[in-house]
Amino acid sequence: MSYGIFGGAYRPRAPVKHKVFVSYHHHSDQACYNAFSNAFHVTCDVIYDNSLERSIDSDDVNYVMRRIRENHITGTSCTIVFVGAESSKRNYIDWEISATLEKGHALIGVRLPTAESPPMVYITRPSSTSP
Repeated sequence: MSYGIFGGAYRPRAPVKHKVFVSYHHHSDQACYNAFSNAFHVTCDVIYDNSLERSIDSDDVNYVMRRIRENHITGTSCTIVFVGAESSKRNYIDWEISATLEKGHALIGVRLPTAESPPMVYITRPSSTSP
């Protein structure tokens, strides 16, 4: 048994499991998403992935935005956006980013190898959050 500086038994804490939303182009970037989900959600169990599994059956943009915000973004701490070659053409990615920023959540962009320029990572933080 290990003792801390005050003589008490040391009990390691379980890692905090963050709830995240992953936004990506389901057709062209599914393999990247599967690798990410397998590594961080399934194998390491360090995140809870709250991503959309299919599109929302509606042509009403306000309804779709509300469903994304209420059913997928609410309760998460950040959104990770996989930026691939086709991402800029997807309304859902735009809506998911918008809903994330409206909620004041962190936004992490990961440029995938399928994108036209070299991979980069962009991280934003809500202005009310200190570094």
